[in-house]
Amino acid sequence: MIDNQETILLVDDDKEFCLDFSRLLEGHGYHVQVAYGISRAMKLVRTKKIKTVIIDLKLGESQNEKFRELNGLELFIHIRKFFPCVKRIIVSGLFIDQIIEHSELSENDLLVSEVKESYVEKGILDEMEEKVISKINSDTFLCCYGKYHALLIAAQEYSFLKTLTYPIADIQRLQSVLTEHFVFDQDRIYPLINPTREKIICCLFELAERIKPEDNFLIFYAGHGYKDEKNNRGYWMPCDSSEEIPHTWISHSDVRNWIARIGAKHTLLISDSCFSGTFHDIRGNKSYKQDYQEIYDHTSYKVISTTGQYEIALDQSPFLECFLDYLEEDTKPCFSAHDMVDFFTKVEAKARELGVKQRPKYGKLHGIGRDEENGHFIFVRRT
Repeated sequence: MIDNQETILLVDDDKEFCLDFSRLLEGHGYHVQVAYGISRAMKLVRTKKIKTVIIDLKLGESQNEKFRELNGLELFIHIRKFFPCVKRIIVSGLFIDQIIEHSELSENDLLVSEVKESYVEKGILDEMEEKVISKINSDTFLCCYGKYHALLIAAQEYSFLKTLTYPIADIQRLQSVLTEHFVFDQDRIYPLINPTREKIICCLFELAERIKPEDNFLIFYAGHGYKDEKNNRGYWMPCDSSEEIPHTWISHSDVRNWIARIGAKHTLLISDSCFSGTFHDIRGNKSYKQDYQEIYDHTSYKVISTTGQYEIALDQSPFLECFLDYLEEDTKPCFSAHDMVDFFTKVEAKARELGVKQRPKYGKLHGIGRDEENGHFIFVRRT
């Protein structure tokens, strides 16, 4: 919840509205700064300790011809790029469909979902007051500015190892849930069905060119895993791999190197395979803060291993069942990967029913120094 001693910036060219609404906000204990145009607003954001900016979309000036119709978007985009920790709320007399039309944005553009999340209709002050205060105080309000990508790998039919039954169906179900309920667009989901080692490496190479530094990257692997007891290293086993031919394996360290090369703002790796615990940084996470904006603004490279370093995974994955249940049943607008540890005990119980020991673990991805302790991958629901 916001500290009432911190400052809110109100940006609107209607001076009478600014005066009236400032009084309402001050009545709640907030300090209010006012700007009637973009230039003044940008200066205040740079020089004052602004926690929240309330922006009218139609201001009296514009520094960019592109935003001539809705020049408040110019300020909205500037703040989310250079001051991502500042919460942004839009007030406008325009409806969402009119905003999309005037801004020439597509319905699937991530900016549109942010505008929807930030939007309060401009009208009767008392009604606006309640909605704006609710958004100021919201712990689940999230301003994210990168695209969401997902690489889903299903290694099921093997040439030299035992063929599995469920990985393909698993990633198909996961793909459906991500695209239907979360801000993963279909053209940024990359399923690999029964891939060879070469196919996985080529896909990672292509994604290193496609994914931008501000983006979010989810990787899910379902298939055989292997551990070399001599060097205590874990491996993924693509569909053309053999336990007798080491160069057909993909080491966990190779996966980490590719993730570092791709360099997304947030990466969450979920490895549903045997011995996947070797992906972890043994130091783990020391603390957790449930301020989703702060979490999102810190870079993260995290991993969920569905098994420990010495544990086997089941073909019919108890983790996948619990994971999908969590994604579908949790109704919060957003939640972090760290929140999902709540269902790990359910995975352990399901595994015990099937006669195996399986303990999922969440933590830092070993060997990538850019991970920040307070950063975690955020799942954002479609609105």
